[in-house]
Amino acid sequence: MRCEAHGDGNGRPDGPNGQDGSAARNCGELAAAGQNRQRPDAHGGQPAARETVGPLRQAGRAAKANLLPAMFLWAAAVAIILAYSFLPSVKEVLDGLAEFKKSGGYAFSAISTPIFAALLPLMIQRLARACGSRSIRPESWRNLPLLVAFWAYRGAEIDGLYRFQEWLWGKEQTPWTLAGQVAIDQYLYVVLWAIPTMVIVFLFKDSGYSLGRTRRALGKRWYRNRCVPILLVNWVVWIPVVAVIYSLPPGLKIPVMNINVCLFMLLVMFLTHDARQIQSAP
Repeated sequence: MRCEAHGDGNGRPDGPNGQDGSAARNCGELAAAGQNRQRPDAHGGQPAARETVGPLRQAGRAAKANLLPAMFLWAAAVAIILAYSFLPSVKEVLDGLAEFKKSGGYAFSAISTPIFAALLPLMIQRLARACGSRSIRPESWRNLPLLVAFWAYRGAEIDGLYRFQEWLWGKEQTPWTLAGQVAIDQYLYVVLWAIPTMVIVFLFKDSGYSLGRTRRALGKRWYRNRCVPILLVNWVVWIPVVAVIYSLPPGLKIPVMNINVCLFMLLVMFLTHDARQIQSAP
């Protein structure tokens, strides 16, 4: 459900092979349909033909590239729930955080989510760049208002989804209720709303905030070509994490979701040495 997007610093989309050097590919590039890659001829000369990479093959490459960060993310999610279950000191801290979240309500979600999903990754990108990591190209500050607004809304929206799921299934956690919650989250909310809106918003950013350029960039069959690759990678990375999140008390769902979003973005950024080979999951 989450994706970090990067442009060239001037509002233009990155090149099709990730020449910007950022660790995470933007949503538009991740979901670009029919990506054409030139193949050199037998004599090593000019390319003689183009290889069309379809959405499913593109998604497979992205899933493979995200496997290592995903494994770290799964381990972190499991570590949180184990620590909460067996370490009284951790449980006390997390219960206090849950109470703080309950008192803050939707405002907590709308404020905390952009901090973890936009501000912290952007600041760490720039810190890494300042420390000499030239392979990381930070997001432009000019895109920060849109990113903060988007993640503030998305945080409150996900909070509403968690509350709806609790109302629908009740507070008792069983394997069946957990499976139902994950199914609604990943196969209804993500498929019908979360991924399509995210693709449009980030493509709008990478199109220089031009509605006309955004419409042209979407093109025909935009859901199949742009959303399906992101959707498949999203399932690979996030279904185990979402299952852990729904296993937690209500007040901890948003905080743990925010931690995992931030952690995933940072893992992709620091574990990727060749930006041309990574496509970030939403």
